[in-house]
Amino acid sequence: MKVKEVRFEKLFSLEGYNNERIGFTVELSEAEDESKVVAELFFKICQIEECLDAYRRLLRTYQNVLEEHRYAQLDVERARKEAEELKVELEKSSDELEHLQKAIKLRRVADELKTREEKLAMLEEELSKLEKAREELKRRIKNGEFTLEGLGIPADELRKMEVA
Repeated sequence: MKVKEVRFEKLFSLEGYNNERIGFTVELSEAEDESKVVAELFFKICQIEECLDAYRRLLRTYQNVLEEHRYAQLDVERARKEAEELKVELEKSSDELEHLQKAIKLRRVADELKTREEKLAMLEEELSKLEKAREELKRRIKNGEFTLEGLGIPADELRKMEVA
């Protein structure tokens, strides 16, 4: 018996009861070994799915960091407003004890503001990194390039990202 065609596909379960099927049908030439073709197709499908899964993870992580960034922006705005209000109160206070208490509180708020601004800057940097990686991976997928190297995010880190 001579095999003329090989079909190989794999069904991947995704979250939310969704599935994704990736498969290929190959016409064999006289010289091709069907077992080797099946093995090549298997690894090709695994590489494609790994890339698609990384893209889904990048999307989810980007959305999570974007949401965290929005909350951090609000925290910074609140701390700035509180600091401004305390400065006004500090200028108005005539009692020495009250002035000292407000100055201490203003110092605490200023420290919190600095910490929050640093966190915001870190999140902005992370968003930028994720967005670049997401756009590059999207471009690769559209061009049929299913590789994860050189994205600016190590492949093992991509695999650890939550898809929740």
